[in-house]
Amino acid sequence: MRKKSQRIIDLEACVKATAAQFKKQKKLLAFAKQHAAFLDTLKCRTSFYSDTFDFDYPTHSDAVKIMQYFRAGKWSKRYSESKVTYAATLGDMGLRLYEGALPPHCRVITETVTVPERIIPEHVEEKTRIVCNEDENIDQPTTEAAAE
Repeated sequence: MRKKSQRIIDLEACVKATAAQFKKQKKLLAFAKQHAAFLDTLKCRTSFYSDTFDFDYPTHSDAVKIMQYFRAGKWSKRYSESKVTYAATLGDMGLRLYEGALPPHCRVITETVTVPERIIPEHVEEKTRIVCNEDENIDQPTTEAAAE
């Protein structure tokens, strides 16, 4: 019996990975079909990224509608200079609102703060948050967002 070449072994692994990705994308497509009526009310594009259903560049009002519609529980947040990306899990599927608009009249700021000693010694951290109208604090980052 002839031994398989490494090239054939590598190609078989590639086919298996492609089949697994295809299976994930079929599941995401079924999800899109199930929620088509709602998705058609949104202004943002939708796409698949790995095993995550993405809402790309949603307006603030679209982001609120999406979160209310899916009720996926806690959404983690990650901030860029003028955008926010939310992520949550709905069952065994990821949902992501990629690079969404901030609420009106708001902006992202990053501050250096001294964290007092509790379990670990006093230290300095950068905290990112959204502020509106210069004084009003709208949103504190989740633990996941602060760690990244």
